[in-house]
Amino acid sequence: MTTTEKLQAILSGIPAVAEQGMEVHRDFHRGHGENYIVHEVITESDAAYSDDLPEEQIDTVRVHCFTKGNPTPVKLAIRRTLRQNDFSIILTELLFEEDTKYKHIVIEARTIGESDEEE
Repeated sequence: MTTTEKLQAILSGIPAVAEQGMEVHRDFHRGHGENYIVHEVITESDAAYSDDLPEEQIDTVRVHCFTKGNPTPVKLAIRRTLRQNDFSIILTELLFEEDTKYKHIVIEARTIGESDEEE
């Protein structure tokens, strides 16, 4: 399972996300919901090699949560769930978007995954 597939599955399965009716999307928002999450892999770095080919890579991901409600329960649930699924949190930032009135949570994390490199 790729890091992107793993993110999609674990973020969609968070009860606090479902309770707020948040849609979860890769790379950009495709829906019409008021509350939503977008995730992306922002860097991939080779970490372990075998036979001159990378076997593992360190993936840095960013999760963006947009809500007009209380962001705290979702923020805490996302951070907890990422940690439980072998992600290390690098930073968490809470922004307010004046033009849309969205509270925008940014969570950046790292995980070790299988390399995408073809043999």
